[in-house]
Amino acid sequence: MSDYSPSRSAILIEEVIAKKKNWEAEISFEPGMLEVKPNRHGINGVFTRHAIPLGSNVLSVPVKNGTLTPTRAYEEAQDLLQKLDANRDDLGTHFIIASAMYLRYMNPKTKDSDLLVTETDFRSSYSGSPVTCIGSKEFTLLLTPNNKEKLDKAIKQDANINKMGVDQEVFRAMLGYAFTRCFCDYGIIPVFDWLNSAYDYGNNGTIVVDGDHIHYKLTRDVEAGEELTWSYNDHDALLTWINYGYRDYERPTVTFLELSLSEDQLVTFEHFICEKLTYLNKDHVFPSWRIDKSKMSFTLINPGNLPSPSLKSKSIEKCILSFIEVRTIFQAFIMSSEPQDPDNSKGLNPDTGELIFDIDIERKVISCMLSSLKKGLSDAHQRVEQFKMSEVGRSIDMAPFIEMIEEANAAWSEALTLFNIILSTDNTAEFITAINSGLNLNIKSEDEIKSTLKKVDNEQPTLLTSLVATYFLGK
Repeated sequence: MSDYSPSRSAILIEEVIAKKKNWEAEISFEPGMLEVKPNRHGINGVFTRHAIPLGSNVLSVPVKNGTLTPTRAYEEAQDLLQKLDANRDDLGTHFIIASAMYLRYMNPKTKDSDLLVTETDFRSSYSGSPVTCIGSKEFTLLLTPNNKEKLDKAIKQDANINKMGVDQEVFRAMLGYAFTRCFCDYGIIPVFDWLNSAYDYGNNGTIVVDGDHIHYKLTRDVEAGEELTWSYNDHDALLTWINYGYRDYERPTVTFLELSLSEDQLVTFEHFICEKLTYLNKDHVFPSWRIDKSKMSFTLINPGNLPSPSLKSKSIEKCILSFIEVRTIFQAFIMSSEPQDPDNSKGLNPDTGELIFDIDIERKVISCMLSSLKKGLSDAHQRVEQFKMSEVGRSIDMAPFIEMIEEANAAWSEALTLFNIILSTDNTAEFITAINSGLNLNIKSEDEIKSTLKKVDNEQPTLLTSLVATYFLGK
């Protein structure tokens, strides 16, 4: 027997379905087992009232009957879509489904009895949320201001929304909902669109298509009171906030580095990459979608607050990989700006031509990264202020955005500042002093460095400890 006690805010799935008069789908589940209620992030999720074993099909819905498929949405949305000079493929599945959802929502006969959220849910979940401006020109300029492909797409989308003459806040909310809850091949599926995604380790189910039905199938045993989740969102905390409107503190945060090159620096850098570092992907360093090739933007990841050392270690590994990738590009930039010695060997492996550690170059690399990190934060603040003055940005609470990028920026500023101090030391005693001060340790000799860092990194891993162990000691 379970001692699980439902909360007052919980509603049984069958009670919700009874109110949805236009759901033709035969949704199969065990009565009295599933409920809808807010999860720890404050958004509605599907929870179980009983323990369920691995392999169970908890929910089943016919593939075609009752779902808002792309084809059905296109037929329903003709009153809006015929106003646009665009074909179905140009509009895209999400835009078409959002159009049908909008018409259903705005119809008094269906707005509270269809597969959509109620007006109360809509106002509480989407009002002031970034979900209401996904894909807009202003939001694109906030996130990726130098990306021509995304900016052109956003301008076209904004133009189409204007042509339709819709309530823009409502329509953009529906568009955000379609972006984040739509099953691309099957559209919006009743109840399934309420299933959320836990980060990395916490999901307990998956979506399986079997013949003419779609199932939510458990990948492990679940306990009574547990939320049912599946893996469709492995984003960092910033993208999760943008796409779903909530801050997940277990997910990593990100911050930006901005590097501006002169025309001469850009030419020299491109030449160096093409001639000396042919193993690097030039299209990755100089992507064709960049509007101004001289302005380069990068991101660094800061781990979230995960519940165990092992999970945090895995997250930190991803953060270190992001650092290694960005540092490689900065090293190449510094080397391209340096006068090369006659043998062209400084900072390069003479046999393979790959970048190698050189103390003089490294000091300049870390210093340049610190400057770019500072500029990245400053530029982000400016973009936020511009966004807040726009029509779509006036109602958006940007505090979570600022909080996340400042949190990651502070972590990496601390790390790179410590690196600068360590790189400036010339002897072991100064190296130990710098590590003790930066990591709040009490290492007394050179022999203790590796063992102490390894122990701390295993028991209480932090980004700073792992970076020092990897960067300086070759962990």
